[in-house]
Amino acid sequence: SKGDPILPFEAMALRHRHHKDDGGGSRDPVEVVDDDHKGMSRDDDEGDQLLGHHSSSGGVATTNSDRTPSGGDSAEATTLSAYVGNMGDLLRNMDMQDVYRYWSQLRDWLADVPRVAQAMGYTLPASLTDMIGMRGPTMTDEQLAVLEEWVAENTGKPYTHEEHWDMLLRLWEVSFPGHEDKPQEHDPLWKRLGFQGTDPATDFRAAGVLSVKCLLHFAQSYPDRYQEMMTRTHGKSAEESYPFACAGINVAFLLVSYTSRSNDPDTEAARASIARLLERSKESFYDLFVVCMLALDQEWVRQNGTYMRFPMIMQAIKDRSKACLKGNATSVD
Repeated sequence: SKGDPILPFEAMALRHRHHKDDGGGSRDPVEVVDDDHKGMSRDDDEGDQLLGHHSSSGGVATTNSDRTPSGGDSAEATTLSAYVGNMGDLLRNMDMQDVYRYWSQLRDWLADVPRVAQAMGYTLPASLTDMIGMRGPTMTDEQLAVLEEWVAENTGKPYTHEEHWDMLLRLWEVSFPGHEDKPQEHDPLWKRLGFQGTDPATDFRAAGVLSVKCLLHFAQSYPDRYQEMMTRTHGKSAEESYPFACAGINVAFLLVSYTSRSNDPDTEAARASIARLLERSKESFYDLFVVCMLALDQEWVRQNGTYMRFPMIMQAIKDRSKACLKGNATSVD
């Protein structure tokens, strides 16, 4: 929408959005797909074959079992073996983004089972309804109060050099221990940490000072993983790298978006989980940030990520984080 902030990577993508291919034509590096089929790379025929459905010459749907020769378990075993083989190939080639999306859809389907059973006049055992009868976690009044207090204290706070310069400089020092040169407020050195330009305050406009706190928590609490991930962001070329600080700002912005009231059941479930985590510890949000950053780095390596693929990798992290938070999360461990 018009009032939404432009995230660091969205701004970078806009600058690369219309580049020329070998044929001289303009192309968009970010694939736009149907929400109902997003992430699906297999065609309908392959899906039909997996399910054992084929169209006969007369246009009537048949199944593998319809064509299985009568008399003999070997033919049935061959058909089953082919089915299992196809399923195995599908699972091996499935993107993790698909896995999390399908799992989320399955959870929603299971959550509707008690309602459907009740409408049909059936009564399910209490143990079963307890297990599948909820779309996601709910909040107590106390948890909601904790969440609202945390949001008021930590979000919507803009970064300014006047108020937060010492915190930003501390982030630089723990990122480059022993480095003699220290950047000024406007300095090309900031690009080494993964900012877009010479003034970090410009990038921090998306998530405010909270993103500085999140990155500093990561660096101080998990220094080995922090250094490993930050080093990996500097690839052999700009195309093979992703600016570390900008990635952190995007993740912080994503998690903050889960704390707002929403009409989307999945987002509301994620919001309730964050409230439960904050009730246990106010540091839970920062640890959740670290988990998402490590997941982003893992996804980058798994996909052999490039600069232009970052929006798709970020979408995968959004799907993964929301799917995990839809459960009754009580710990970030």
